Amino acid sequence: MNTILIRGVPPGLARDAWWMAPGEPSGVADGGRAAQPSLPGFAAVGALLVLVAASDLLIWQVSAPGLSIAIMILAIAGTALALRPGTMQDKRAMLWAGLGLVLSLLPIVELVQALSLAFALLGLSHALVWIALGADGTASRALRGIARLPRAGLAQVWKDGRSALDAGSTIRPGWSGLRGLVRDWGLSLGLGLVFVTLLAAANPVLDSWLKVVVDWQLAESITADRLTFWGAVCVVLWPALRLAAVGERMNRPARVVPARPLSVGLFNPNSVTRALFTFNGLFVLQSGLDATYLWGGLSLPEGMTHAAYAHRGAYPLLVTALLAGLFALLAQPHLVGRRHLRWLLLLWVGQNVLLVASSALRLDLYVEAYGLTRLRFAAFLWMGLVAAGLGLMLVQLQLGKSTGWLTARALLMGIATLYVVCFVNVAGVVAAHNLSRQDISLDAYYLCELGEGAVPAIRAHDAAGSTPLCLATLEINEPQDWREWGYRNARLRRSLPVTVPNDPTGEAQ
Repeated sequence: MNTILIRGVPPGLARDAWWMAPGEPSGVADGGRAAQPSLPGFAAVGALLVLVAASDLLIWQVSAPGLSIAIMILAIAGTALALRPGTMQDKRAMLWAGLGLVLSLLPIVELVQALSLAFALLGLSHALVWIALGADGTASRALRGIARLPRAGLAQVWKDGRSALDAGSTIRPGWSGLRGLVRDWGLSLGLGLVFVTLLAAANPVLDSWLKVVVDWQLAESITADRLTFWGAVCVVLWPALRLAAVGERMNRPARVVPARPLSVGLFNPNSVTRALFTFNGLFVLQSGLDATYLWGGLSLPEGMTHAAYAHRGAYPLLVTALLAGLFALLAQPHLVGRRHLRWLLLLWVGQNVLLVASSALRLDLYVEAYGLTRLRFAAFLWMGLVAAGLGLMLVQLQLGKSTGWLTARALLMGIATLYVVCFVNVAGVVAAHNLSRQDISLDAYYLCELGEGAVPAIRAHDAAGSTPLCLATLEINEPQDWREWGYRNARLRRSLPVTVPNDPTGEAQ
């Protein structure tokens, strides 16, 4: 690009025009001197102020944020994209960024909870990374960028903060920058405000004049907590507005460390061989006992019930299967060239699958006797994931794939399971299951503390003519405005007229 030189403009004035830059490093040095520090433009600073105001409106002023969080995240991603217009030309990066963001926001539209917030933040990070990478984006770079984004973002906040403080001394001689302004004016302005406040309290005339100029009610609403919230929002959002600079850190090539088998300490070919023989023998004994008492229905020793037998072994056996899976991963590098060890490991993994199935049956027997809880629901899911992961390991061993192949697919399977769980009303499932059982002792206190997700099932139970389960009438939260709206909450409120009996006037209670 040709440079236009306007004669008569001092070099210092040209250097003072850093604020006209779009916010990216210029790398231009003048007269052999070092290049000036990269400073953000007015666009980034203005966008930050707008986003802080939006976060105050959508999150801070809302008692129970719902849909407003999703809108805030969309606003952040849209602003970041607007400051990186070059990414709009790459349809592939736009597609991946938009698709990941939309999918990650669906759980938070369903219900705001810790898991849905985690998915929303992960989706925002995914979108920001693709916007930063643009045409250079690949799946591996995107994953590496998501992992590096928090650290790179904080480093950029620190760098830009120092550059802003030192801007005056490095760009305009004779002006000491923001740090100098604070040093020269901080005492007079700070102590002056204190004196003005005290004088206004002592002088009604001065106080009436100040009320014309200053809205004291607005000033009183700006509390320390609110200022802290604004500051945290600035720190979190600033990297999203400086993606060009942050992308340089995220896009650095990863250091490749050659994979080596764990051959020190207790892991070596001889120890792995002996361990596989020993562990297979132990698991054959355990599987035989379960086949006899659980699957075969043989009577247990006197004084022991199937519920007690199931409860005692469900969780320890699951931990055993997890440790066994970890051992199988660490033992795989020592199987090269040893076909008999490979078959022993296949037998070992197969027995672990059977062990997880036995744990699931034990837990099912315990639930049949004592009812379902959130923890037991989560345990069923965890057992299914462990069993599926061990099944993947069998496939990996048969196909000769690497442990990286197994880890990537197991991680994807776990994330997909958690994503689906975001749309499941676990409290409703637990309440409906327990209330439909007549042969178990209901824990009324536990059911009444499950939250609004259990209200429809409890209301249906009470409407059937039974004694009210809870001492207090359970209600479903009514959103105060659109910012608190949630899809699950709306479904629960719509379901109440179906389960609540009508009064003589024909209106739902």
